[in-house]
Amino acid sequence: MRECQIFSFRFIPHSILLCLSIFLVACGHSTASFLAKGEEYLQKRKFHDAMMQFRSAAESDSGSAGAHWGLARSYENLGQFNEVLDELRKTIELDGTNLEAKAKLGSYFLLVQPPMISETEKLRDEILAADPKFIEGHILTATIMAAQGKPDADVIAQVNKAIDLNPQRIESYISLERLYMTREKVPEAEAAIQRGIAANPTSVAGLTEYGRFLMYAARNAEAEAQFQRQLRLTARASTPTNPSPSFM
Repeated sequence: MRECQIFSFRFIPHSILLCLSIFLVACGHSTASFLAKGEEYLQKRKFHDAMMQFRSAAESDSGSAGAHWGLARSYENLGQFNEVLDELRKTIELDGTNLEAKAKLGSYFLLVQPPMISETEKLRDEILAADPKFIEGHILTATIMAAQGKPDADVIAQVNKAIDLNPQRIESYISLERLYMTREKVPEAEAAIQRGIAANPTSVAGLTEYGRFLMYAARNAEAEAQFQRQLRLTARASTPTNPSPSFM
């Protein structure tokens, strides 16, 4: 009997330690930590790893709009477009203030056949009612106009209206470049992306897009030069700088 009591007393501290360990592990893998790690992987372009982190966040908290928004962006980069649509819908259901998700969902609605124009217009109206200067809302208007078969000059004018809201925003120029490419207007497309890089010379996204354009144009040496420039900018951005001395 005494041996059983000794065993019990010795066992109690181990049980407490085990519970404490489980508690600490659970705290270390909270929804917030999964989201943070997912965003980190997105920045590093490790899209499958990001997807796994956001999936864990969604399992940890099914009502987390951030988890579904992260999944939508991860799936997009992995080319899993049906999953993107599902996750964008869930994101908006949980957080109707995510204007970027609404704009992205509208863009995908226009890619299906036939294009879901009325649904996209509803999203666009919600976006611009919330923020009349939200640039992706104006880009979405241009995309709707293109889907409706409006004249190219009108569509281009709408994209340029979005560019005027923030001339340094490279994504607007990329939209204009891709519009021209769908019309097989290659010189105009190149001029659009060059215009964007001139406005924002340190944009990694702009240099990457221009490199892809040059690859499409079979100008491989020029494309490689753009990709190398992009890599140098990325490396420079990730290198910590020494703090300047402060003088009192």
